[in-house]
Amino acid sequence: MSSLRIAAYITAYQDATALNACVQSLQDQSLEGIYILDNSPQPLPLPPSIVPLTPHYQPHNIGLGEGIALGIDWAIQEGYQLLWLFDQDSQATPQCLQQLVAVYLQLMTAKIQPGIIAPTALSGHPPEPVLAAIHDRYRFIG
Repeated sequence: MSSLRIAAYITAYQDATALNACVQSLQDQSLEGIYILDNSPQPLPLPPSIVPLTPHYQPHNIGLGEGIALGIDWAIQEGYQLLWLFDQDSQATPQCLQQLVAVYLQLMTAKIQPGIIAPTALSGHPPEPVLAAIHDRYRFIG
């Protein structure tokens, strides 16, 4: 794919089944590590993984923002160049990272430094794209 060192970050909370599915979706994505922030009152069992897992247990639920900050600090300390962010109930499609990195490299070649590159989010049964929305006080409006 490329010579970039890439890791993933997952925020987890009280759902071992979802965490396992998320980790399994990342197994063939050319990642070198996965940082898991477990905000559960009791630690979740770590799923089997061929990619090294780095768990960080925070039973007082530090939330997403502080968790991502810890993940970014970890990624920088470990020398990763890109960090792919996940919530436990997200799953990557088989070629997702390869496609995201291809877009990233095209932008960098064009001297455009992106802050965030994201795939189309799908939700529901059958899965449908999550469309753009406006956040108005406490809710999203399509």
